[in-house]
Amino acid sequence: MLTLRDLAQLAAVTPHLGDIKFYEAASFIRLAKLVRPQIEFTLVDKREPPALLPPHIHEFMGASLRKSYTEVNWYWYTLKDAVWGEGAVRATETDVEMFHLHGLRRGIGYRDMLPPTRVCLNPGCRNHRSTDNVKTLTEPVSHRATLFTLREGALPVHTTSLYCHPCHRRYHLNYAVGKARSVRTYYHGPPPTVIQISTHFFVEASVLELFGNMMMFGWLSAHNCAQVYNTCLASIDVFRRNNPLVFNVDMGQPPLSWPYALEMSGETAMNGFLLYSVLLNRAEQLACIELPHDCPTQRDRLSAVLAELNKAMEGVGHISNPSKSLNTCSS
Repeated sequence: MLTLRDLAQLAAVTPHLGDIKFYEAASFIRLAKLVRPQIEFTLVDKREPPALLPPHIHEFMGASLRKSYTEVNWYWYTLKDAVWGEGAVRATETDVEMFHLHGLRRGIGYRDMLPPTRVCLNPGCRNHRSTDNVKTLTEPVSHRATLFTLREGALPVHTTSLYCHPCHRRYHLNYAVGKARSVRTYYHGPPPTVIQISTHFFVEASVLELFGNMMMFGWLSAHNCAQVYNTCLASIDVFRRNNPLVFNVDMGQPPLSWPYALEMSGETAMNGFLLYSVLLNRAEQLACIELPHDCPTQRDRLSAVLAELNKAMEGVGHISNPSKSLNTCSS
């Protein structure tokens, strides 16, 4: 993380830095760190920052910070090592708004999603590496989607997959799909923090954990869970939007334009809860989970594994109440 001493040393070797206001340098570093995953994605070797920003990132930074092309170049030249240094940053509401206003039109979203690896995970593949510093996966495929979060509302995002040519395997956010078998092989370990529910909808695991408890203790249906989310959590400033007279909110402002719904449906809530439950069960058993890839619906994809789990619940000492079985929760 950049310190005041670091800034003083930079100012000593780059005199023009002394003319920059501290908050401007801090804003540039914070926004650049937030977009760093997209910068890294364009690099083969991510261990060092690039000499120049990718054009679409450069334009985004300039539009968001109201800086000229030359100013952004100079800021990056001066501060890129600080951006590439350790230390996480937290986005402000203004940062998120900048992504919506200036990023989406350039293919950049706040919290865009990438595979958890840049190299093949098959130890026998020539694209396998012990680290993912040097990218060996290629052929990125991206599409737009919606991410439902617990603390930052519903977000318009892009999700990207990568391909391994030797293995004929495509790596997605939660799973890999081989060309030989149309099967989704989920990555080992506990459920990921973000779970893909369908092609265009993703939900944070913390939201699905909340839904599970709402179903258990409040006897809420998946439809009502979704309604609670849309009313209370779908926007970062929901308390103002729900009380426009108190907070003098202009409700005439047009909503954010996005091709996929920024409100959760009962179907997404139900499918998310079921998939999250399956992932938890397999993680507890330290087992790998494979699901069919080409299915008309998520319910069809989960039907066999849900039947297996419900069968395991039958008998003495297991939950036998049909209302508790995973595939009979009301949606």
